[in-house]
Amino acid sequence: MVIYGRNFYLVGGANFMLKVIACDLDGIFTDLFLYQIWMVYDYYVSKGLTVPEIKNPEEYDITKVFGIPKNERNAIWLEYYKPYCQRCMAHEQSFETAKEWQGEGRKVPLVTGRAFATLPIIKYFIRRWVNEWLELYKFKPDGIYWVPEKDSGIYKAKVCHDLKADIIIDDKATNFDYLLDVCPVATLNTPWNIDYYAQDKPNDLYRANNWLQIKEIIQTLDINNPYEIAGLLLNNRVLVEEYKRMFKDIEYPPKSLLIGKEDIKILKKLNKAA
Repeated sequence: MVIYGRNFYLVGGANFMLKVIACDLDGIFTDLFLYQIWMVYDYYVSKGLTVPEIKNPEEYDITKVFGIPKNERNAIWLEYYKPYCQRCMAHEQSFETAKEWQGEGRKVPLVTGRAFATLPIIKYFIRRWVNEWLELYKFKPDGIYWVPEKDSGIYKAKVCHDLKADIIIDDKATNFDYLLDVCPVATLNTPWNIDYYAQDKPNDLYRANNWLQIKEIIQTLDINNPYEIAGLLLNNRVLVEEYKRMFKDIEYPPKSLLIGKEDIKILKKLNKAA
């Protein structure tokens, strides 16, 4: 059944349910912004160097965020990339919500442009690390679709089209124009998407500041009441202003977003015993 250009199926004869909820990985299940801020701080402090100031927080790449050269960016990510893949803390309520959706009969595929994950040889290591990380949270996605990091929005849009996704949860503003041609987009507000406005399809971009609000968006779209959906859209600006206030209060330097190695061992033991 298609309503407002979206695919739904009946549940209990009353509401409609989004059947396929595609999700990005970085910035959606992880707090990529805070991780990058922390790793740059930790890198320079550990080397006894002066930590560069944040110059352009709205940028995605740390070369532009901190105004550092590419060779330094590469050195930083070389040291902190594997820990990020294996031990980065997930956003609160992210996996719990995704598993709840699956329990309701929905599909939750991951569509990610994770850096280096499509390159020869190294991709096998990265994908293994990601799968091990997902196992820590006991989450089994309905497929993982790896797309190139460059122009990822184009490739993600094609995947969403092929999956007949009812919505995708993504954070990168440069992806939105491509994705909105295929399905609605829900996003967690970040410095790099906060000023984005969907010029052509403003009624298909839904904003949130946390996963509980993401969950509310899906619930509202399920009900498919035009007035409640309009309320979501009106709330976009409120959430943007709320995020900007939150951003001013972000702790600096941020705390580590890595799960301790000993905690990892405990989680693995618990998962095996479960």
